[in-house]
Amino acid sequence: MTTTTTTATTTATSTGMFVKATDGEELRVLGTRMTVKAAAEDTGGKYEVVLSQAAEGADTVPHRHPWEELYVVLDGAMDVTVGGRQMLATAGDFVTIPANAVHSFRVVTEYARFLHVSFGPGAVAAFRDYDAAVPAAPQLDDLGSVMAINDRHGIEVVLPDGFVDSMLAASHAG
Repeated sequence: MTTTTTTATTTATSTGMFVKATDGEELRVLGTRMTVKAAAEDTGGKYEVVLSQAAEGADTVPHRHPWEELYVVLDGAMDVTVGGRQMLATAGDFVTIPANAVHSFRVVTEYARFLHVSFGPGAVAAFRDYDAAVPAAPQLDDLGSVMAINDRHGIEVVLPDGFVDSMLAASHAG
């Protein structure tokens, strides 16, 4: 007697993509212009590619999330912090950010353009939610919306010790 075992597997695959410079889903995310070139639904959930364009002073607060990502700076410069390390990233520089690593950036030139690549799904879904709720640079009134989006997508803001106390003290002093 011969026994045959068949194992069914499903493999997510992506197809070849050609996305012109002027094409892609346009989003405004907390004041930064982003163009989605490939989302998880385009790549079988393997990766996401977004072109980010931010003005001087644009930044992110220190945060972490479950997906790994990388930045390739195309134009301009930004201070990027990953863990305890900070670097000035300029055109041509490449920065990797491990999953769950605390990181942030701040644009220090008139503007910066960089490629944001994330591995696995997550980033683009969060960016779409920010675009719908808080497309401009967030104000104090937007904090609840931003935190709700963060919670939905597993994004944790990591504020330095004493930050909240110093902000409260400053608001009461004025």
